[in-house]
Amino acid sequence: MHKTPNPYPNLDFEKNVFVVSDVPAELVFAEKFQKLGGLLVICETKNEIIESLAAISRENNWTEVFCVDKNISSMLDEINFPHQSIFDIQEDKNVQAAIIPAEALIANAGMAVINIGKEHGRLLPAIAENLLIICDAAKINDDLKTFFATTKATYNGNHPSGFLLYITGCN
Repeated sequence: MHKTPNPYPNLDFEKNVFVVSDVPAELVFAEKFQKLGGLLVICETKNEIIESLAAISRENNWTEVFCVDKNISSMLDEINFPHQSIFDIQEDKNVQAAIIPAEALIANAGMAVINIGKEHGRLLPAIAENLLIICDAAKINDDLKTFFATTKATYNGNHPSGFLLYITGCN
């Protein structure tokens, strides 16, 4: 083995790779997400979230909706939204839809970041026919670099076991 000289010694790793836009991150995310085939519903209140989930569920005739996130599940329980809050891989083979929280949204890529260390884990998002992701607009990051810097501060350097970058929209 022979070491070769670095062909790019003046490469700036701190400089942004993507063009910084004057457009708000919410609009950039919405445009990119929809280009990837995602269906985006923007809600301003808890009631709007619940009404939207109920309407989407009715439109698609879903009878098997899972939500194992305790916070979202309790919100659904308040209005008697039919869902299952316990997922068992041995029993639950037909998952029409899963409702999960996003760790963040990445505006310039139009993707959602899911913490696979949470109770929904890696499996539920992978086997659900339709994935409904709920995220607060305050968690929109311009890019992955910003997300990882924010995450490092949030978790005091102890990142979760992993993140799933969800880059395709709803089915």
